[in-house]
Amino acid sequence: MVPDQSLSLDQVILSSPAVLMGGRMEDTPRVDFVTGNIALFGFSPGDLTEGRVTPETLILEEDRETARRALAECVSSGAAECLREYLLETSSGEARPVRDHRVFHRDGAGKIFAWQSTLLDITDRKNWEQENRRMEENLSAVLAASRIWAWEYLPETDELVGSGCFPVDGSRQSRLCLSRKKLWEDIVSPPDLARIEESWARLLEGETGFSAVEHPVLRPDGTQGWVSVRAFPRLDEKGRVAAVTGLTVDITSLKETLHRTDSQNRRFELLRSLSLGMMEDLDTDSLLERILRGAVEFAGSGNGVISLLEQGGTVLRHRCAVGLHEAMVGEGRPAAEGMSGQALRERRRLFAKDYRSWEGRIADPRFDSITANIVLPLFSGPHDFGTVGIHFTGECPDLDDSFFASLDQFAAAASIALENARLHEASQREIREKIRAQERLTVHAGLAAASAEASGFLLSQDHGGTALGRALASLAEASGAGRAVLLRNVAQDGLAEVVARGEGGAGLPCSVEDGPVRAEEYPLLFGHLTSGRTYLGPLNRDAGPGIAGVPIFIRSAFWGFLALLFPDGAPCYSAGELDVLRTAAYNLAVSMVRWEADDRVKEGYERLQKTFDDVIRTMGFIVGRKDPYTIEHQERVAVLARGIGAVMGLDPWRLEGLRICSLVHDVGKVEIPGEILSKPGRLSPMEFELIKTHAQSGYDILKEVDFPWPVAEVARQHHERMDGSGYPRGLKGEEILPEARILAVADVVEAMSSHRPYRPSLGLETAVAEIGRKRGTAFDPSVVDACMEVLRKNPGVIAGEVKSFGRGG
Repeated sequence: MVPDQSLSLDQVILSSPAVLMGGRMEDTPRVDFVTGNIALFGFSPGDLTEGRVTPETLILEEDRETARRALAECVSSGAAECLREYLLETSSGEARPVRDHRVFHRDGAGKIFAWQSTLLDITDRKNWEQENRRMEENLSAVLAASRIWAWEYLPETDELVGSGCFPVDGSRQSRLCLSRKKLWEDIVSPPDLARIEESWARLLEGETGFSAVEHPVLRPDGTQGWVSVRAFPRLDEKGRVAAVTGLTVDITSLKETLHRTDSQNRRFELLRSLSLGMMEDLDTDSLLERILRGAVEFAGSGNGVISLLEQGGTVLRHRCAVGLHEAMVGEGRPAAEGMSGQALRERRRLFAKDYRSWEGRIADPRFDSITANIVLPLFSGPHDFGTVGIHFTGECPDLDDSFFASLDQFAAAASIALENARLHEASQREIREKIRAQERLTVHAGLAAASAEASGFLLSQDHGGTALGRALASLAEASGAGRAVLLRNVAQDGLAEVVARGEGGAGLPCSVEDGPVRAEEYPLLFGHLTSGRTYLGPLNRDAGPGIAGVPIFIRSAFWGFLALLFPDGAPCYSAGELDVLRTAAYNLAVSMVRWEADDRVKEGYERLQKTFDDVIRTMGFIVGRKDPYTIEHQERVAVLARGIGAVMGLDPWRLEGLRICSLVHDVGKVEIPGEILSKPGRLSPMEFELIKTHAQSGYDILKEVDFPWPVAEVARQHHERMDGSGYPRGLKGEEILPEARILAVADVVEAMSSHRPYRPSLGLETAVAEIGRKRGTAFDPSVVDACMEVLRKNPGVIAGEVKSFGRGG
């Protein structure tokens, strides 16, 4: 019996990952015994007992001094043991991380007379720690790139500890600890602070389980930003709030885009309404009143005056006023004076944000209260009508380029309306020119109506391409053109690209309609357009198809042009008609810019959704790093579970929630040792009990995330069975969530039909037989039936490459 027992002990030692050695304590530790499994490092017991290798020379040279000092400190302190980690150099020169647990045996005087060490190779643990750090760094990078700050709040210290992109200054922080009270006082205005503090108090007192707040913040550079804060409490065993975790997302760009888009839309609608009203009014006095009140309303001011030129253009007389200038109606002054005179000379809008310091201001005490001033020249072709003055007496509002561009269009529309009125009145005075004037008015009104109709298409159509096409077709038909084409300039390439076209009459072959149009091929056309002039004539100097090219400038930059194509030659439009075309062309381009801005807003929200999916993917990958089978298992289960849910009639929202539950249902396995998850062969009862804890662990991890579905509870219940035989809580029947019942069936089918480290695949038929056998006992009959239908229609639903992770896949 003794030899057999000795042989068994040798086998145990040789199969153990721990190497034992020891010996007497002399000037240098002497090795008297070492277990045979020292061969794990390429040495034999004799190498150490005979002195060819010492415990110190086993240590990699760069680690020796640190290890020696640690050992010396333990010896001198009188400690009974010393625990060190260092790199051990094998006989082949390979460096392996080891854990050295050395025990000292001391005599009555405390002197060491013997020692023993246990060496354990910790390469796997070190690799896992390194991989875990890398995953944490990747997650931190995702948060920083998404401008998200993940944080935890500790009520006891009133501190916020977080990582990611700090939303106040945009800096990337791996760990930032701040006083909550001081941070809020520094970055939040008092009105917002009171609202946030109230919400925060309810959260800490347990009155609510979730808080979502959006509020402005003051940045260090004095600018204002916006953040979205989502927080939820973490309770202790007594149900009290122990901490608060959450995410703070920088939504400044999204808020700014929404604000700009909203402001632009309101201006476009007001501009359209005002333009239509002015086009319908042909009485000069009534029209002046309408223009003035429209300008004041558009600018948000309570003061304004409209003045017309008289006496051959030498005098400006106030014809209509509101607010500050009402008492000045009827007064006249030299047309060349002040801002009005400069605006008329230069034929451009002027804006003095600080009118009191403007060099050319008129010295009139009645103007002393004016703080900011806008002057719009009214002209059409060669006719200068006068000016519209808009005045601010308090703080000047924030007026951007978009506002001024729209205001310029208003002035152009007002000029067109005044021109309409002038033509109408001229036709009444000049009977001999009645027919010509009426024809001109008809053409002009047709273009104005087409422009208004095109504006209606642009504001009412949902699809940008359709709206542009219909608007261009309306303009082409009203102008008598065969086709209308909108082209956008590509400045760096010296060409213009076609973005939309509309048919007006018969087909018209022309190189401009297909684009791109290169400046070098049409120098005469581009020469007019880029200088801001409308081009009317042939495409080239040679006779041929005619074109009316209307330039479009946005924010003083050449954006592109509207091309009206004619089979013979381009008509001679009047200045007013060209102004109508300019307005229509500008509206087309601005609408396209607005749609593109709307698309960018939509893309912002889609990026937020992608960030959510990336977080779900990262959670799955964390488990997959420990057990590669788990991540593929979860994704296959997601495909099958979603198919079952679809057969059972779940709506798209619940199907998406079921997909998310499936993708993270085994996230609790991150707390199970990897060697157990990947262990070949049967698990011991103790190991299986440890495996079973992953359902509760998954719940504990996921409950801290504010999902819009019961993801944490489904993860906890996916091993429960209808007859109460499941775990962790032994739930029965209706106590189990419907999603968990679906996940239970999909989980079993995928697990049995897939390969595992401890067994080969049992096959889909065996899996189907298993759920059929337990239908009505362990598994919900309706779920089993739905699963059978899915597998009957698509037997390969969970085989091959997994493509389910994408949203809705």
